[in-house]
Amino acid sequence: MNWCRSCAKQRLKDTWIVGQRPVQGNLEASLESMLLPEVRRSKAILQQVLRKLSEQKRANLLYATLKTIEEDGGIKLEDSNCTVGISTCARAKMWQQALKLLEVMPEMKLQPNVISYNVMPEMKLQPNVISYNATISACEKGGQWRQALMLFEAMRKGKVALDVISCNATISSCEKGGQWPQALKLLEAMPEMKLQPNVISYSAAISACEKGGQWPQALKLLEAMREMKVQPNVISYDAAISACEKGGQWRQALKLFEAMRKGKVSLDVISYNAAISACEKGGHLRQALKLLEAMREAMRTAATSFNR
Repeated sequence: MNWCRSCAKQRLKDTWIVGQRPVQGNLEASLESMLLPEVRRSKAILQQVLRKLSEQKRANLLYATLKTIEEDGGIKLEDSNCTVGISTCARAKMWQQALKLLEVMPEMKLQPNVISYNVMPEMKLQPNVISYNATISACEKGGQWRQALMLFEAMRKGKVALDVISCNATISSCEKGGQWPQALKLLEAMPEMKLQPNVISYSAAISACEKGGQWPQALKLLEAMREMKVQPNVISYDAAISACEKGGQWRQALKLFEAMRKGKVSLDVISYNAAISACEKGGHLRQALKLLEAMREAMRTAATSFNR
């Protein structure tokens, strides 16, 4: 996580309270002598510190405190700790800090709640599309598809101009969460929002179908790409081949594999493995062995070219 320790030190050059004991001086002195030993001993003290800073509207100190504690790693922050920070920063009109806390929660395996997301619009803060996109992407990386959808809807309701990145990040979140119906719904809604799906949009949706065992839908999306003049790439094809392999559709898998070759789309290990597995499941061992030998030859050729 990209906490700025030097910034935290500057912001904590102040008087603050740990439990009932006043602490004077800068962050380093306070941290070493009081804060970390106390909060490591009791999460209740951490909650008390955050609550008092919130009551005193000390948003900068509270934000820096959360950053410092997370960086130290001696005690695990909880959902409620970050929610207090988000609310306090929002009330102080510090929307960048509020969004930063919201963004890093999935990275810490924390679950932002409704309060976390609603506090910013309620305080009439104006996070922009870049801020939202960064937060949605963080949710996607943290496997928090529900939170990504909540943010996406907050953008729509808040009349923040959506872009292709907003949609792609949300579709990818649904894909990683195994929510293929939601991924398809978002993809289909893009033209209504005057956004043109690109190869990333389609590839994420195809991958969602693959994980959901929906090989017919994956093939439909691949065909839709061609109709919309969007060139499928290796990720698009690999996801579709894998979908066919999981669905026991070895002929379809081979057809896609050959389409990659004819379309001069670079084959990778995933392409070969998915096609080989499809043939094995279909009882076509001879074809599987041919593909295995072709993969070995391709790897030898690639290694020779690399070493030249």
